Amino acid sequence: MTQPATQSWRGIASEEAVEVPKGLSLLLRRRSRALLADLLKPHRKTVAAIGVLVLTANLAGLAGPWLIGIGVDKVPKLMSTHHPGPIIIVVAEFFVAIAIQATATAAPCPEPGARS
Repeated sequence: MTQPATQSWRGIASEEAVEVPKGLSLLLRRRSRALLADLLKPHRKTVAAIGVLVLTANLAGLAGPWLIGIGVDKVPKLMSTHHPGPIIIVVAEFFVAIAIQATATAAPCPEPGARS
C-alpha cells in the first residue's frame, strides 16, 4: 500500500541511523529547522505572544531573588536609622514581581488554530 502524500514529509530512513555522518547531520538539521519554520509560519502571532509571556514570567521570577538581595543589603542600614521606607518599597516591588509572574504564567494562550 502506498503512503498518503501528506505523510511523505515525515522524515527519511537516515534519521533512524545511530551514527549519522556530519554532512548528513547538518543537512537533516537544516531540513528540520526549515520544516519547523514552515509549520510555525501561520502561527507567528501566537508563537510571539507565548514567547513574550514566557519571557515576562521568567524575568519576574528572577526579579524576586534580586529584590530579596537588595532588601537583605539594606537591613543593616535600617537598623541604625530605624527608617522603614526603603524596605517597604522593596517588599512592595517583590509583591508586584510575584503578581506579574503569576499573571504571565496563568495567562490564557491563544490557540494556534484560532483566528483573531
